[in-house]
Amino acid sequence: MSADLARYRIAVVAGGVSSEREVSLRSGAAVHAALRSKGLAAQLLDVDTNAVSQIQAVGADLVFIALHGAFGEDGQIQSALEKAGIAYTGSGPEACRRAMDKEVSRQAFRKAGLSEPRWKVLRTGETLGPNEFNYPIFVKPCCGGSSIGVSQVRASDDLPSALAAAFAEDDKIIVESKISGREMAVGILGDRALPAIEIRPARDFYDYAAKYTNAGTLYVFPDDISEERQQRIRASALRAHRALGCGGYSRVDLIVTAEDDFPLEVNASPGMTATSLLPKEAARDGIPFADLCVMMMEESLKQVKFHG
Repeated sequence: MSADLARYRIAVVAGGVSSEREVSLRSGAAVHAALRSKGLAAQLLDVDTNAVSQIQAVGADLVFIALHGAFGEDGQIQSALEKAGIAYTGSGPEACRRAMDKEVSRQAFRKAGLSEPRWKVLRTGETLGPNEFNYPIFVKPCCGGSSIGVSQVRASDDLPSALAAAFAEDDKIIVESKISGREMAVGILGDRALPAIEIRPARDFYDYAAKYTNAGTLYVFPDDISEERQQRIRASALRAHRALGCGGYSRVDLIVTAEDDFPLEVNASPGMTATSLLPKEAARDGIPFADLCVMMMEESLKQVKFHG
């Protein structure tokens, strides 16, 4: 651990105001305990949109962002912290905004030459025309996480309820073709990609319950895939991370077929709970959870926004 971290008063900010509040509280508690186990001066804060004032009130000069969703990973708190001159973990405001918005992310992935499923954005009041997509499809809020408001639609009769669920979370949603492949996640730490982990949900797809209630989901490191192919998967994830201008760390979710990789999204503030994927991947790479939390701060402190 860098000696520089010992001079910081660290606030782990969690909770927030989004629909992912409960997950964020769990992430924050885990990170706080890890940092304390390393002897660091860390304090856990359950914050709202007045987060900067709450952080200043405890005299923190480094913030570990364990917030998910709106205000946490969409660039808002990052912008506010920069204006206040307070260092923080993870990507900067613009990268967070790009990562949070699936439409903007997909445009960046396309520009970077990455493969993509067929997709279309709808706004409030819009719907799909007949025969626009072959089923099954996924319907998702454009700016959301933890699979809240996400539906897999197998037939047109189920489309209205799926649209309603997504529009309940956001006024802009994305419809995408289902890619038949293996769902994987790749954590990014600094300039390297961690081992890919395959997600095998027992449910219809990797929804909120599958992510956070241990509802039969298996997490498997795909040893049946050649090392050369795994390196290509990791390279695709790193390209997606860089395409959005992310820094410090992230988690990239992909669908992997025999020959191609389809990045779906980049999580600029990935989950840090007991079932979260980034910690699992780090552990596979020989990095214990507490060390991972420290490394996430160290990688973030290398970024230009903390200099001067």
